[in-house]
Amino acid sequence: MSAAFSNSPIAGMERPEGMVVEQLTPADMPALRKMYERFPLRTLTLRLNLEAHGLQGPVVRSWGAFDPMRQELSGLLLRYGNTAV
Repeated sequence: MSAAFSNSPIAGMERPEGMVVEQLTPADMPALRKMYERFPLRTLTLRLNLEAHGLQGPVVRSWGAFDPMRQELSGLLLRYGNTAV
């Protein structure tokens, strides 16, 4: 059996032009919590890892993709050494 999955965004979510990608800081926690609320199951593993290891540190580094006005967090990337999740 084989399957193919597109790299398209989540249905109903448009990718805004000029998206801003930055390392996350404690000031970004309100936006991160709102993203958790919008996608509770999709962000569960990310949330648990951030709670265990923090936003930045020797184990994990995290980045967020924000809309151009920096009002809403649209995506999250965690990096463990050379592995990105």
